[in-house]
Amino acid sequence: MVDVKTGRVLPEDDPAMVKILEIWAATTLNERQAYHRVMCLNSRDPLDLFFVRGIVARFEDKAN
Repeated sequence: MVDVKTGRVLPEDDPAMVKILEIWAATTLNERQAYHRVMCLNSRDPLDLFFVRGIVARFEDKAN
């Protein structure tokens, strides 16, 4: 993850990264593959988007 203010990559021990990595570690293989297809391959498949919305919701919940 990149700090939007500085443009630098956050270290793994940054509190925000710790939360993100914790969530990512709990994702399933299907969720990770869907995330890759959406973020890297620009998939707009409804099932891929469903999985990614779930991951993003967990990221947002943890951020608050």
